[in-house]
Amino acid sequence: MQIERDKPGTFLGLVVEFHDISDKEVDFIRVVKEIQSIFAIAHIHVNNCVPVSADFPSVIELSFALRDLVGPGRVTKFPLDNLDFPNDPLLPDVFLTFQSSQ
Repeated sequence: MQIERDKPGTFLGLVVEFHDISDKEVDFIRVVKEIQSIFAIAHIHVNNCVPVSADFPSVIELSFALRDLVGPGRVTKFPLDNLDFPNDPLLPDVFLTFQSSQ
């Protein structure tokens, strides 16, 4: 799909906070795949104010950007220093590590 980036009303990015993922895993995967047909995942942050269940967070924030705006490098560990902060400052943040595909 070709995106007209200069056209008014065109989204260059999108941030979505997903809730109750463990109960809605099929819908979560479907929606993320649908969004990824246009956008790439640019950033991930887990909300630490709810427990992680079934090895995946119940609440997660995903930032998407148009594919050509996302560079080729990969970030494999979250949260990022000086960018991400715990939602509940009294609890430790949730860390994610991904394997590099390279």
